[in-house]
Amino acid sequence: MNYYIFYNNNGTYPDHTREGKDLLPCFWCEDNGIEIGPQYHYKNGISEWKVQIKIGNKINVDPNVYNKKDIMDKIYEYCDYYYNKYKI
Repeated sequence: MNYYIFYNNNGTYPDHTREGKDLLPCFWCEDNGIEIGPQYHYKNGISEWKVQIKIGNKINVDPNVYNKKDIMDKIYEYCDYYYNKYKI
């Protein structure tokens, strides 16, 4: 077991960087069955974050790796994309 994870906060859920009406696309996605969130991996001594997108029963993972301070911005970018593409 690698105890390094327990001595840093890299594996904890990232903080939201948007508030109020800026979260509308995220709530819209959630209400319409589009789940977008961070996926944490600890690999070879490195903390990695990826974006997981679940629509219905289909799960896709963005192959790019992000650091913890940037992962939420990428999640919001995906939420904005789906909101703008599919909203009525």
